[in-house]
Amino acid sequence: MFESKAQYYHYYTDHLLYSLGQIAERFRESNNPNSTNDYFVRRSANRINYGFDKNNYPILSNKAFRNTIEHIDEHNIEVIKKHDAVGGFNTIDENTPEERKDTLRNKRNNHTYTLDLLLKRLYIEREDTPLTMNLDDLKNELLDLKKKVDSFWGF
Repeated sequence: MFESKAQYYHYYTDHLLYSLGQIAERFRESNNPNSTNDYFVRRSANRINYGFDKNNYPILSNKAFRNTIEHIDEHNIEVIKKHDAVGGFNTIDENTPEERKDTLRNKRNNHTYTLDLLLKRLYIEREDTPLTMNLDDLKNELLDLKKKVDSFWGF
């Protein structure tokens, strides 16, 4: 289905970020805390029932990762214009030359989006702000949330 590993990782990383946005949407706070709209009331109940807040779920609560992927083309253009760089998606794996690893990790403003399989990190450059997602920490958040979801299935 994919011509290269990079295409595979790009596709699934994009989908991961999109899915994280879908999960976070179930818990998003309203701009109007007094709203009686069923949608806002249900999300408020979700936050309470699952103990969902930015302290317990800092990665899932961070909209910057998802928002970046939804506007990736804009960020690529910004990187190209500001830094005369290519932007786009990159991967770091066991076959990546050391010089490229160093460049992708340390000159992040030239690269919009890098998946580091060796350090289990996702690096995103967003409006000259480097974001780093620790994939092991994300996994722990998702497993914790899954335990809570599974416990509710018993009711």
